[in-house]
Amino acid sequence: MPPAGSLDRCRLYLPARNLWAALTAELARRKMGEAPENLDKYQEIGRELQRSFRFSYLYPSEQYDGEWKAWLPCFEKGKSLCWRKEANFEIIPHSAFRGRLLDARPGTAIDPGTVSAAEKSLHETEVINPWWRGSQGKTEPVALKGYLFCKNQSIYSDLCRVNLLYMGGDIRYGLGKLVRVEMEKAERFFEYNVQLDLDDPRVFTGVVLAHTKANANNDLICGALERLGGWDMGTPIPMADTPFWIPGSRLVSDKWHEIREDGTWGTLL
Repeated sequence: MPPAGSLDRCRLYLPARNLWAALTAELARRKMGEAPENLDKYQEIGRELQRSFRFSYLYPSEQYDGEWKAWLPCFEKGKSLCWRKEANFEIIPHSAFRGRLLDARPGTAIDPGTVSAAEKSLHETEVINPWWRGSQGKTEPVALKGYLFCKNQSIYSDLCRVNLLYMGGDIRYGLGKLVRVEMEKAERFFEYNVQLDLDDPRVFTGVVLAHTKANANNDLICGALERLGGWDMGTPIPMADTPFWIPGSRLVSDKWHEIREDGTWGTLL
């Protein structure tokens, strides 16, 4: 018997590509409006952002001693995927963390003949809650924390004027609204060392915090693999031939990782 409904799953983080796309759309609208003849210039802005910036993934964060501290994915021995707080290394299993962070919104299609719910159209959409579910009845706001690596000061000034973004495919339903809380200089990347004197910034860590392309040395890393696809200017992007290690996958030792134009990482083995 086929299922009567479906569930649209939600990632617990925001990929760098989505952030780049939202910023491209916002800057293009501010500079050129939405006229069809400006399509080529829209693409130029996107390419310029990729040349001038590197974006990290954004991870759910909560306040700790007055600072926003992220929850970062990590594969733990004997526990599979978990989430670790940046501040004090508290660890929560993936299933429990989903319960703290996510909610689901029900929906259905309307049958015009009966003006009632269409058969087998019931579905739910997972969303990131604006408030954490606390174990002791306390609620705290949810933020998304990430890093921006900049090489172009003029475009950086344009980005600093962007205080509101909409992310995801359901923004017309009021979802995906992000308001900037603060933006400040940093010397480390989620408390990891960085190298900034190269074309591609590098991060030194034993846990990858972005999708990382698999290579011939897969025995040096444990985690989970998935293939990536997407859309660009309304055209589907074929799935990559090579799968990617998901965020949280762990290496046997710390390594340098390059942050690439599309936000994915490349491990320097």
